[in-house]
Amino acid sequence: MQYSTIFLSALFATSALARPARRSASDNSIRVQLSGPGELATQTAFEEGWRQVKRPQGSSGPYDTVALEVGKDVKQQGLRCQVRNEHNEPIVVLRNGNRDITFADGDAGSWTFESGAQEVVAIICDPTFVKGVAPPAAPAPTPIAQPPINVRISGLSEFARNIAFKEGGLVREIQPAGGADVNTFELTLDPAVKKQDLRCQVLDKAGYPIIGKRGANVDVTFADGGNGPWTFINKKGEHITVDTSAVICDPAFVKASA
Repeated sequence: MQYSTIFLSALFATSALARPARRSASDNSIRVQLSGPGELATQTAFEEGWRQVKRPQGSSGPYDTVALEVGKDVKQQGLRCQVRNEHNEPIVVLRNGNRDITFADGDAGSWTFESGAQEVVAIICDPTFVKGVAPPAAPAPTPIAQPPINVRISGLSEFARNIAFKEGGLVREIQPAGGADVNTFELTLDPAVKKQDLRCQVLDKAGYPIIGKRGANVDVTFADGGNGPWTFINKKGEHITVDTSAVICDPAFVKASA
């Protein structure tokens, strides 16, 4: 009996020595997660040690945020990746005051696309990527102030409406101009407007030009000239009121030939 007890004790001790020590699971994963509007999201897996270029899994987007998740057992914890748009240009990303064309993990969450949602055609993870400042953002163009151009349409029941044109008569410009029972049109140009012979046109609700008359002039385009308003007429020369839809001012408009 004593022999049996000693034998069993030795067996359990041997088993205990032979049993491998419990080890925690390693994590060598590298994943790039893209997210976009409408809960669109995808993850793309990478391996450690060399430059890899992959397309996003499932869809090219559009996406507006990206996150890199580097497993705890990846040797290069500072690994950086890059996403490129449909023009194969690096997408500038932002996070916590950092602006770059490559991004790291750092347990700091997602990076946001500086230019908003866009297609992603490639993801690049490269051990040689380093933190750096992205090229400076292009400054917003300074708007060039144009001298004022004002159109006034008026009609029965004391109806009147002023419509400002902002492009200085340099390009064709269309402004909505809905009005009922309109019978006059007047264009006023600031003296600084370069094209003082600029002409405009009024469209009715069906989109057709309205005929106007001022003095002996009859036309479907109207100038300023400092001579006051034009009165709307029909093809018979009778004064009319119309429902208007839009006004067009276009440097290409010319006075009708006599």
